Amino acid sequence: MMDDNDKANPKKAQQDLDRIMVDSRPALE
Repeated sequence: MMDDNDKANPKKAQQDLDRIMVDSRPALE
């Protein structure tokens, strides 16, 4: 799922992962 843009911007990719984890948290609880 990673494209050249994500590889060029690892910080942005990490932020996207953090956002997904935060969005998923309420559903898990």
